[in-house]
Amino acid sequence: MADKWEQIQNILSAEASGAERPPRLRSQRTLFGIPSEIEQIMANASQEGTRAARDKKQGQARSSSGDRS
Repeated sequence: MADKWEQIQNILSAEASGAERPPRLRSQRTLFGIPSEIEQIMANASQEGTRAARDKKQGQARSSSGDRS
């Protein structure tokens, strides 16, 4: 289980830094393809982290372009 958390942390770090993404995690879905509650929580956390990193990167780009004018 700790290995999966480490993989998730590596993925989030790579996305936040803009680096190339490591391989995706294997799905832990049930036989019927229904995501577990923890899977939904992790997906939401990943999306929020990605969104925050993108917003931060866009904010830095805007502030640096504003300094040049």
